[in-house]
Amino acid sequence: MKTLYSLLLAACLLLGPTRPLRAQDRGTAPLPPPPGAPTQAARIELDLDPNTSEAHVQALPADSSVVVLLGRPNRPGGRETLFAFQQYDRDLHLRTERAVDVPDEFSFARICAEPRIVYALFSSTRVPGRFLVAAYDAQGGQVLTQVFDTKTVRNVVDLKAMDGHLFATVTLNDGQHLTALLLDVATGRLQFLSSVYEQLPTQLSFVADATAGRAEYVLTQTNGRKSRLQLKQLTDRGQLVSSEYVQAQSDRSLITAQLSPPQDTSTRLLTGTYSLRDPGYAQGLFATDLSAAAWGSRR
Repeated sequence: MKTLYSLLLAACLLLGPTRPLRAQDRGTAPLPPPPGAPTQAARIELDLDPNTSEAHVQALPADSSVVVLLGRPNRPGGRETLFAFQQYDRDLHLRTERAVDVPDEFSFARICAEPRIVYALFSSTRVPGRFLVAAYDAQGGQVLTQVFDTKTVRNVVDLKAMDGHLFATVTLNDGQHLTALLLDVATGRLQFLSSVYEQLPTQLSFVADATAGRAEYVLTQTNGRKSRLQLKQLTDRGQLVSSEYVQAQSDRSLITAQLSPPQDTSTRLLTGTYSLRDPGYAQGLFATDLSAAAWGSRR
């Protein structure tokens, strides 16, 4: 029996917070919404079976459109999945639909986007380390696919896009190391980034700054008693630009951290968690301001 999947997407993709029991739930007169409460500006329902279908949503802030990657069975009871990109305008009216040729050996893994391109990454269920990337041009409507054979990659744990390239954080087949891949979707070339190679259980986060043409990584390093952070800045082609350590002057261990989005040009905040004793358990939060001048000049 089919079930309706609902995309409850407001114009700015906002959902209201959980509220206490409302007056109308208690059988009394309904209460007016509080001032400034978000409203559902548009809604669309997709007739999909959750047992055999999938839907992955990617918003494009540049034009307030939404791209949905749909996966549906080729036929009732069949194992082959047919994928397609659907693009909706800000009012959730269907603008374009493009089929994607995804062989049945691949299953969906990650989705990300840059201003006008949406990327979907699929991993092979037959050949370890083989991935397929489908790129959808939200302006022209074209779809490009590339297959990458990495040989040594076990899993993709994060994915970011910048200037036609994909920066993928991956674990290796040895089960002991974390590194990064640079995938050129237009040419099919791949490159392991030797400047990002850490032993697990290293924590890693990064942001893609398309304006500056930089990928900014934050890595956690520990000796078992105390941990610190290492910040690395790479070009959009994977070359190391700068590297520096961030550590607390006291006995605190800095455990995990993330950089603020690059769209905030006034300050670059590094925020995360710290511990006073065991670096495996967070006991508080920290924040520090990385000015553009200081971040660009320190090595």
